[in-house]
Amino acid sequence: MAADSPWRHSLKIRLLGGTILVAICSITATAWLSVQGTAGSIQQERGQELATDAHIYDTLLGYAATQPNRDAAGPVLAARTDPLPVIGAKIGSGTFLDQATGSFPAAVLGDKAATRLGITELRPGEPKPQVWLGDQWFVVVGILDAIPLAPDVERAVLVGWDAARTRLGFDGHPTVV
Repeated sequence: MAADSPWRHSLKIRLLGGTILVAICSITATAWLSVQGTAGSIQQERGQELATDAHIYDTLLGYAATQPNRDAAGPVLAARTDPLPVIGAKIGSGTFLDQATGSFPAAVLGDKAATRLGITELRPGEPKPQVWLGDQWFVVVGILDAIPLAPDVERAVLVGWDAARTRLGFDGHPTVV
């Protein structure tokens, strides 16, 4: 029979091994509980945010459905990125449409359209207002100053040419979208 190893029967070694095993199990259990608790909290918070967003969306749709005149701002015109010098217009607040914003649901309001909607200026760092055009919201990125040579544009909402085609059904021919 082989000689028994002194390590095999040592009480100190057995206690040390048991302590290490308990420590590993404790750390593993604590980590698992932390992950479960955090995941549950994140899911609950995400659910609350989605419920709040859905409520806001439903409220806005309900309000929009009760409004008899959804084009209170004026006609919607498709615009290229360079009409300002041609019509003698200047941006009073925000920016005009460019190649990037002209493809997205972004709008520039004429001076009178902005006044009708109660949007008098766009402040940097604050959320931009939105207007309902067609069947979707467009973010207001700019407001024009008064344009004595183009009163129709003062009452209009300008959207990018590409956005008018893809989002509002504009066919490229002169018309009001």
